Amino acid sequence: MIEEAISVRGSFWVPTLLNLHKELTQHGVQLKPQTWATVAGIRPLNAIDCTQLLRILPAQQVIDLMTQGKIWGDHTLLATLLKQQTPQESSNNLEKLQSLIINGPSSVRKNIQLLNTLINCWSKNQNLRGIDQVLSHMKSQSLKPDVYTYTILMNSYSHLGSDQVLELLSEMKQASITPNRVSWNVAIKSLISEKPSQAIQLFEEMRSLGIQPDAYSWNILLEAHRKVSSIQTIHATLRDMANMGSLPNHTTYCIALAACSDQGDVAAAIQIWRQSRDAGIVPDSAMWNAFLQIVDKMEDPSRIVDEVKSSPTVPSLINYAHLAQQMARRGQDVISFLSHMRERGIQPDARMYTILITTAVQKSDQTLIDHLYRDVCGKNILDGQATTALMDALIKGGRYQESAQIWERALAAKIDVDIPLWNVVIDHYGSSGDVAGMKGAFDKMIQMGHVPNAITWNNIVPHLLLRGKLKDASEMWDKMIRAGIEPTESVYIGLMNAYGRIGEVERVNQLFREMGQKSPTPISSESWVSLIRSLGQVADHNAIDKVLMESRGESDPLIRNAAIVAFSTCNLVSRSWKIFNSIPKKDKNVAAYTSMLQALSQQGSGQEALQLFQEMIDDKIAPTEPAIVAVLNGCSHSGLVEQGKQIYASLSDFGIYPSTRLGNVMVDLLGRAHLMDDARQFADAMESPNVVTWITLLGAARNQNNIAIAEYATQKAISINDSSSAAYVLMGNAYATSKMPSEMKKIRGQMDGKEIRKLPGRTWLMVDGELHSFVVDDDAHPDIASIRQELRTLTQEMKNAGYKFNKEVLLREFENEEAEEDHLCRHSEKLAITYALLKTPSGTPITATNNLRVCLDCHEATKIISKIRNRKIAIRDASRWHHFEDGKCSCGDHF
Repeated sequence: MIEEAISVRGSFWVPTLLNLHKELTQHGVQLKPQTWATVAGIRPLNAIDCTQLLRILPAQQVIDLMTQGKIWGDHTLLATLLKQQTPQESSNNLEKLQSLIINGPSSVRKNIQLLNTLINCWSKNQNLRGIDQVLSHMKSQSLKPDVYTYTILMNSYSHLGSDQVLELLSEMKQASITPNRVSWNVAIKSLISEKPSQAIQLFEEMRSLGIQPDAYSWNILLEAHRKVSSIQTIHATLRDMANMGSLPNHTTYCIALAACSDQGDVAAAIQIWRQSRDAGIVPDSAMWNAFLQIVDKMEDPSRIVDEVKSSPTVPSLINYAHLAQQMARRGQDVISFLSHMRERGIQPDARMYTILITTAVQKSDQTLIDHLYRDVCGKNILDGQATTALMDALIKGGRYQESAQIWERALAAKIDVDIPLWNVVIDHYGSSGDVAGMKGAFDKMIQMGHVPNAITWNNIVPHLLLRGKLKDASEMWDKMIRAGIEPTESVYIGLMNAYGRIGEVERVNQLFREMGQKSPTPISSESWVSLIRSLGQVADHNAIDKVLMESRGESDPLIRNAAIVAFSTCNLVSRSWKIFNSIPKKDKNVAAYTSMLQALSQQGSGQEALQLFQEMIDDKIAPTEPAIVAVLNGCSHSGLVEQGKQIYASLSDFGIYPSTRLGNVMVDLLGRAHLMDDARQFADAMESPNVVTWITLLGAARNQNNIAIAEYATQKAISINDSSSAAYVLMGNAYATSKMPSEMKKIRGQMDGKEIRKLPGRTWLMVDGELHSFVVDDDAHPDIASIRQELRTLTQEMKNAGYKFNKEVLLREFENEEAEEDHLCRHSEKLAITYALLKTPSGTPITATNNLRVCLDCHEATKIISKIRNRKIAIRDASRWHHFEDGKCSCGDHF
């Protein structure tokens, strides 16, 4: 029908086709390309007609018709078709076109421009075989490559290295072909990566031959100078470029700014940035990126921040986020910077908040976390990543109520809850002690089609174990196995650490053996380290010796350093010294020294820690922050105040920033030394004190009955986190110690009013392979009646041995003295130890774990029990191990 319509309209075949296509399109009729191709192939077409045909037919259809011999085209059509081919398309079309060219008439097969275009197409496809075929054809036709041929070949072979390119350049000169500017540019660029100095020489050779560089030439010269030259040379090159009449462009300034960043030259970066502005260049995203990269190398990015604030152009949100992150890493005022952003019309998005929250957590910047928390809540800017980061930050700060509120907001906003967010939610419930909520979140996660990953299991199983839910943890482990999920090393490590914390040595060893049997690769150093730490938690030094032998750990720095700390945890610092002293001097790096310093600090051996620290300095080994923390802790536990102050004052000598973590150790040092005014002044002067800062000061004030400072620290702590149970409990203890019952009652009222609950004390221990859990005032244990009967007998024996109840730990009033003593006897530690005395043979060591720091009364009671019942008792509290034997504790009563 179409053919009939065309025959009626005229004898000019393609013009008639085009007119018909136009008319049909105007009437909304669209024919398939295949239909037009069929019609076009009815009659032979000349080259002009074929070129016109591309207006209605895809290039693929035209190539197929030409291959079938239904139409033919000259070099113009073939060149047009070649240029329409993209590197992403199949090389099949190029092979068809190459066949048409090579087998075409003389005007086609000997057309050097067409052959150059074909070579260029093969070059874009990185098909060297196709290039070689075209070159062979040129040789068979006695065609000599021209300057364009060589230039294309040089560009094609540049990825193989500069030698190939330089060989082609030399061949051009021998053939009396003068390289053009593009040829020189290709050759110079090929040298930049491996031979930048030679690239510079080649640029000068090009200029000496009278070829004027263009902007691209100057840019690749700058790239070469960036690798080998000074900033002064970069400046000189920019001047030469301007003098030669080439205007610098965005790329020019990007390269120059990147060179400044490479060399950390802030002044030069600012100068070049201002030059670009004076030259009328409006910076794009790439230029801003290049300018702001230098911030990564600056201790104080204030000058760059000022430059950004005064810039007439506004960076992108990504640029702002990068700069704000670097400011947060250096403890600078990010909050006012965010206000500046908004004033310039840039609103932080969820991704930027995520970056800043994560950085604030890393820097323990509670002030910034609080501001970001209020911002996110106030502006309701939440996505999956921001929710994950913010909940994680709040959980790490113990702010479970606020974390729960964020989760409720996320659910209300119906944001996409991904695996990382579910993991944080599970961690939230687990960390806050809400086992039912944690299990519910886990079940909900699976119901919604999410598959738990290693982090999920590594969160939920240890949380269950630490809450005494061994049965639930075992069931969860079985679920994972039934689901066909092979436990990863990280899951095994989490379980080993959890079992190690509750004293289950056999289970730790069993898990480690399983991990070794199932792992397709040798057990990693990190896993050996985890096993050693777990064994250190249960003070099993014999097992640590065995691990060192099996892992050949004395030759592995990671394992060796872990063993140094673990032996100290086992109260065998002599073994720590033995390992440390066996390390060759050339291998004693900062990590080895830090491990030994930590071992000494755990033992309260401050003087030895100072001597070792000085040895490290004498050996020209620069200490890191963990090393400083370790030696300061040693000073704190040994009363070495002046020495600790001197070390802190010398932080800048070691290139260490006075972080919040270091400041908290200094507050502890001053507080333990009864220098309470100094401790308070130090805390006030800290750049970013956090809750830990004020809780540390509060604890010291409580121990010294300094009510004024205790009250001050409490107010500071709750101003940061008003749901911190530790602040209220410690303040209540301080009032109790100072015999201030009315104030103590007020504290209790405030806690009740804010629904703040002190985390109940819980103690676990294994007896006959079964985990037993006790809480204060426990009534749930099946043997509680016999435990209390035995405890009454034990209490009388303790009193006969000189034990007196420490009633300062009581946070509320009781009717009489008997009620006070009865409550203290119901502490979880005493219940657990009494149960072990009932159920284990005389003389058997007792190992227990406590979720809180052991209280003063239980600590004193356990010392006496170890003596009168001739038992070794090990208790792992929230802070450290306490090894009781013959009426003494390994901590020396410093805890």
